[in-house]
Amino acid sequence: MASVRKDDVWDSMRKGAQELVEKEPLLGGFVYSKILNQPTFERSLAFMLATKLASSTVLASQWNDLIIDALTSTAEEEKSMGGRGSPAPGTGSIADAARADLRAILSRDPACPSYTHAFLFFKAFQG
Repeated sequence: MASVRKDDVWDSMRKGAQELVEKEPLLGGFVYSKILNQPTFERSLAFMLATKLASSTVLASQWNDLIIDALTSTAEEEKSMGGRGSPAPGTGSIADAARADLRAILSRDPACPSYTHAFLFFKAFQG
């Protein structure tokens, strides 16, 4: 049986999203589509990126599958599958790096009240 990893950033994002919808009901559809309807942080980030990249040529659902693979693979996995060169600068997944970015934003920006706000509204994630 696979172990379930505790994800403090995702738990906090979901709680903040629920609070945001209660406070600002008009944002409900936006918040639900980006966070509350998504089962994991990786799926939420993939959904956001896929909808940004989607076009009439490549649909969001097609992008989503590619992005999920990229977000969840690590440099060690890439190297073990025949990737060339050394992984730099880190060996974690892109999703782990995105979580670290959210932690850094929240700890360094006094104008940022939560992970939810950073993820939904800050240029680093919405740019």
